[in-house]
Amino acid sequence: MTVIMDKTSTQAAAPGTGARVDERTRQLLEGPIAPTLLRLATPNVLVMLMQASVGLIETYFVAKLGTDALAGVALVFPVLMLSDRRRNLVRHRPRWVPTDATMRMLPRAR
Repeated sequence: MTVIMDKTSTQAAAPGTGARVDERTRQLLEGPIAPTLLRLATPNVLVMLMQASVGLIETYFVAKLGTDALAGVALVFPVLMLSDRRRNLVRHRPRWVPTDATMRMLPRAR
């Protein structure tokens, strides 16, 4: 369904409905693109900077323990990331991952 915004009112010109559009939604649809993107991206950028800084700080402290400890972390890190991704995939199953029930409903290949 396409919603056409009227510039003079907050009424949405959707077919068959007289629904009002929230001011925040209207600002997203009609506001300038660059400030809106910056406003929406700022929390994500801050979290990514914090995660990167935590990784650097952890590496600094492990490096103080010596090269053997740093090599151990380097060996374990890929396995840790793979297990973390697998756990998150199971916990937050995307819609495109079929469940067992949907797989049983699909016709079998002949």
